[in-house]
Amino acid sequence: MLDVRIVFDAGSARDAGLSGLAVLTNGLLSEGAAGKTSQQIAEAFESVGAQIEYDAARDMGLVGVRSLTESRYLSIAIESLKQVLTQPDFPQDAYHRELNHMKVSVKARQQSPSALASVAFNRAVFGDHPYASPSSGTKESLEKMTLEDVRAFYKQYYVASNATVAIVGNVERWQAEEIVKAVVSALPTGEKAPALPAVKQLTEA
Repeated sequence: MLDVRIVFDAGSARDAGLSGLAVLTNGLLSEGAAGKTSQQIAEAFESVGAQIEYDAARDMGLVGVRSLTESRYLSIAIESLKQVLTQPDFPQDAYHRELNHMKVSVKARQQSPSALASVAFNRAVFGDHPYASPSSGTKESLEKMTLEDVRAFYKQYYVASNATVAIVGNVERWQAEEIVKAVVSALPTGEKAPALPAVKQLTEA
């Protein structure tokens, strides 16, 4: 068995005023790629017993796969991963569906005391730092967001220079290097994301 994870400095700290953009971009990667629908992508992974993984946190966006290492299974899993990562279609219908889902979640958050407290806590601790913004977006940011914002975010941050690859499992080093080459070489080189500003130290409780 093998786990491959490609991690990008593409978390919500990079939203740049459009809170929720990193999460939405990452979530749309498997909704259509290389001309395939989300259903076809899922079936490609399932046909070889592989599992796709994708997630976005404050400091990272990631895409990964868990697969058996037998070549007839692994080759299909890696090719499918490569398509999701390097050829996302960002279909319009999936964009609107996911955006509406996020809007519903934000509305529900307004009814949750613990969620409101979490947002208030982050704002109190981080002030004007990017960490203060809710990763899942705000009503205002989601209303302003466009599909072009998603495409631009992907183009800027999902690049080879901004990626770290982690591989754990039953392969030799040369095989791991071949997997990295197969996936990352298909990405544009791009540039590494600039360092985030330092978080200001608290001066009082």
